[in-house]
Amino acid sequence: MVSKKFLALFILLLIIVSFYYMGEGVISLAQASALSFGRMTIAYAIALAFSLFFGILMGHNEKAFRFLLPVMDILQSVPILGFLPLAVIFLMSIPVIGSEAATIFLIFTCMAWSTLFNIIEGVRIIPHHIRDTARLFGVKGAKYLTNVVFPAIYPPLISGSMSGWGGGWYFLVVGEFAVFGGITHEVFGIGSFIAESAYSGNIALSLVGIWALAAMVLTLNTFVWSPLLQHSKKYRYGAAIEADEEEEIVPEVVEDIGEGFAGIFERIFSRIDGFISRIGIDPDVQPSKPNYVFSVLLVTFVVSCLGLLIILYPAESIGPWELVGNSLSSITRILIAYFIALTWTVAVGLLIERKRSLLKYFMPVFDIGQSIPAVAVFPIIVVLLITLLSGILGSGPAIEIASILLLLTGMQWYLMFNIIRAIKNMPRETVDLGSLLNLRYVHKLRHVILPAIFPAIIAGSIEAIGGGWNATIISESIIYKGVEFSPQEGGLGYLLSNATASGNAVMIGVSVLTMITIIILTDKILWTRAVRKASKYSFNE
Repeated sequence: MVSKKFLALFILLLIIVSFYYMGEGVISLAQASALSFGRMTIAYAIALAFSLFFGILMGHNEKAFRFLLPVMDILQSVPILGFLPLAVIFLMSIPVIGSEAATIFLIFTCMAWSTLFNIIEGVRIIPHHIRDTARLFGVKGAKYLTNVVFPAIYPPLISGSMSGWGGGWYFLVVGEFAVFGGITHEVFGIGSFIAESAYSGNIALSLVGIWALAAMVLTLNTFVWSPLLQHSKKYRYGAAIEADEEEEIVPEVVEDIGEGFAGIFERIFSRIDGFISRIGIDPDVQPSKPNYVFSVLLVTFVVSCLGLLIILYPAESIGPWELVGNSLSSITRILIAYFIALTWTVAVGLLIERKRSLLKYFMPVFDIGQSIPAVAVFPIIVVLLITLLSGILGSGPAIEIASILLLLTGMQWYLMFNIIRAIKNMPRETVDLGSLLNLRYVHKLRHVILPAIFPAIIAGSIEAIGGGWNATIISESIIYKGVEFSPQEGGLGYLLSNATASGNAVMIGVSVLTMITIIILTDKILWTRAVRKASKYSFNE
């Protein structure tokens, strides 16, 4: 968390620089920022309600978990442009609020999933002795929900919300400025301001927009997320206060607001006590396992739909081998970007583990970096990379390098924040074990530190690969001053971006279904086994 003095200076310099470049236009910039923040807040409120209902339900109800989990897995695999046709066709037609509703819906699709899956995990790791105690004392229905479930999901809810807001900021540009079938979906906000500045090649205004976005991110983190994150620590199972841990002061208002909401929720839920028990939210219910048969059927259905689109609409689609080639191009770029991200984030994480004081300097930079939309750096990427490297390497390799760097902006922060979270939550006795055994740092690294952060690396890798697929829609179609710079080998993101711009619904479906198939197969073949192995090193076990 940055100091309030630094934040005030940061905002003051923003105002001065904005006046210098924009004059009275700074008022318009402030209005754009306020409108975008309002949309983000509404989208988060909807995402929060959605995540709380389905997360708690799926964490307790066996049927809901078995059948809804594969559906949610598929939905989170759909990139934001995959939802754009729905937003344009169904929501933009609503009188008066159509454009706003479409924008909020698109932002919601970027915010909901990290919160939802964090809540599901929070419910599923409620210790057995807590459930047994609740059962012993007859704590059921509303009392069980407010006194056991809500405190258990509070820490993962906050961390998931922070990731969700980061994703929302990152794709805010797409939510506020997108083209579908020649129809431009644009609403006034900081995202569309950044998009127009970047696409027109105005680097100065693009940087001002990034600065304004960074100011909102830092303000929100300083006054909302940092206090809530600190407050949530006391509700983490197995949490212990370390003697050398720097303690942050939690404002009393946070405690008062929390107690107030707890009382309100208990009164509200007490009126639907019977309904809560009927849908299976009960301490007697034990976490169930996924329904693999239904998952296989769902994947089969997705693949069948993909095949039918290609067979029935060959003119609007592409051939199977061409689709495979584009898929392999995207997979290759994502893997290269992933290994670059993994290398530097683990290195920085190990540095932070050795010197925890560095965290207070790194975190504000990471928070801002996570929220900068890839579109905002288009001018920098084009001017500094594509233009300069084209003369040395040729335009093809230069665009490939630019595409991979843009992919990094959508992948690396998931790894970084998961690793940092693991390091901060690492029990002190685990760290001291190396000193007790008088291990050299290399052996301590191999036998103590890396196993301790391994679950976080796997969790971050899953999120990073998913973020990479989302980022392909931007990294494989770089538009600058009306000119499109795209990799010669194409890619699924390139296909989806162009299909969306031209309104080719068939090609949108083919691109999205192919992404979903690849992501689900990767999850079932690779990540399921990796998570199972990583769970051996989890401190929650």
